Amino acid sequence: MLTALRQALAHPQSLLTLQCSDEILQAIVKLSNGDVRMAYNTLDVLNIVYPNTAIHLDHLHNLNLSTNINFDHDEDGYYDALSSFQKSIRGSHVDGALYYLARLLIAQDLDSIERRLLVTAYEDIGLANPAVVSRTVQACDTARRVGFPECIYPLAVAVIDLTLSPKSKASALAISKALLEVKDHPLPVPSFLRLTPVNMSEEDKYDYGGYNIWHKIDYLPKGVQNLPFYTPFKNSAYENTLENNLKTLNEIKRTQDLKSLKK
Repeated sequence: MLTALRQALAHPQSLLTLQCSDEILQAIVKLSNGDVRMAYNTLDVLNIVYPNTAIHLDHLHNLNLSTNINFDHDEDGYYDALSSFQKSIRGSHVDGALYYLARLLIAQDLDSIERRLLVTAYEDIGLANPAVVSRTVQACDTARRVGFPECIYPLAVAVIDLTLSPKSKASALAISKALLEVKDHPLPVPSFLRLTPVNMSEEDKYDYGGYNIWHKIDYLPKGVQNLPFYTPFKNSAYENTLENNLKTLNEIKRTQDLKSLKK
């Protein structure tokens, strides 16, 4: 981090006009506790407040910046806290999730908290509770609108809501399987699904008004029809409903012979 700060000051295209001794840079490193983004931000703030100035410790103290809390003696402590935050929510341990939220709040890194909450909502809860996913988006938006210190309240609500919610990784696993399949076996799109089908009779073309046959069409390229990507989790009434709908749809024999479906 010290090297990174020195390079930021010495770079020929740097917009920084302040002068910082190694003592000041060391103080910024300590204040940032392993988060180089915070260190760069501190330099920027000092440059705005004290341009063309030889910075002293008093200048740094006058900024009254919140110390990036010493989560751990290890320089990776901050990122360990972020990881523990997400894992506590995933593991439905509400006190653990609130504890790590508090540590992150002291660091005032709203961006990282917001990213973790949104990713966790969609990745780990997902279809088990779509309503809580929407509420998390709203809570993050509210937190950003009100800022510190009041943002702690919508964030706490979101964390408790997510932690105690049923969990489902069904959608995350489904898209991961689909991505792997596409990377390993890229296949052409069926002719009738192409934007502009060429040399195809009207009977074989996709019918944009044929809502009565849409659910009977096999949309996958030949060779991957029997690869189920989505497997429902059974942790909520909502996903149980999705599973029942899927079972009903799976009983229908899908085909790419659109001519036969139109008869």
